[in-house]
Amino acid sequence: HAFEHSLEVHLPFLQRLLDDFTLVPLAVGHAAPEAVAEILDKLWGGPETLIVVSSDLSHFLPYGTARQVDSNTCQHILQLDTHIRPEQACGAFPVNGLLLTAQRRGLKPTLLAHCNSGDTAGDKDRVVGYAAFAFNEEAREPGGVEDIVVGALLAAGERQRVLQLVEEALGLGAGLLDLEDHAAADVRL
Repeated sequence: HAFEHSLEVHLPFLQRLLDDFTLVPLAVGHAAPEAVAEILDKLWGGPETLIVVSSDLSHFLPYGTARQVDSNTCQHILQLDTHIRPEQACGAFPVNGLLLTAQRRGLKPTLLAHCNSGDTAGDKDRVVGYAAFAFNEEAREPGGVEDIVVGALLAAGERQRVLQLVEEALGLGAGLLDLEDHAAADVRL
């Protein structure tokens, strides 16, 4: 996993968001959703547990093609479909494990943001797709006691802070990810 960089990408966000925490990094290779879900269940804990699953979406497609492929992948994630393939998301194996865990725990996904590097870096010839999701218990609305952002459990008071960090990371500026004003299927950037 020498070229895996998700820990380096996410650690600064976690350090800024959380005061004091213990980290258990996992790199998932070619694994069945059941195997990943088993590990997630063992690590889950309670509302104090933060689980982050990281993946880009498509890689190096032209802008328009990437938008279509990534929108399709987002729909599969919203449907908790555990058949995401590596060409749809490089982290397909951990994503599928998270989706199986979400099914078993009755969590409902919400699309927070969807864009690609053509939206942020300008080059539209070969883009990389990105999306952020929150997973919530079916019985409550987003912003309740805890949310899962790309698999991350967060206290409700931290929700706006995470959204601000996502906006900053995507170079969007404050206020574009207002979940109160958008239905899950309508939040597309």
